[in-house]
Amino acid sequence: MIDDYLDIEALWGDLLSQEVERIKTTFNRLLPSEQEKILRHLRRMATDSDWHPNQRIAAQTALQILTPGN
Repeated sequence: MIDDYLDIEALWGDLLSQEVERIKTTFNRLLPSEQEKILRHLRRMATDSDWHPNQRIAAQTALQILTPGN
């Protein structure tokens, strides 16, 4: 659950790490409602030009890992 993370930066650090197991483990600890919020935010990050290019790439990678077949 997001509340388990004392530091929101650690949560996003895991999700944007580009490390398959780290991303999956972190995401799977979240409640389904939290997972959907995370996926929506990752989609925005991946497509919004206001984000740094490296952040966009990391978000795209996380989405590919978390939504296989898309």
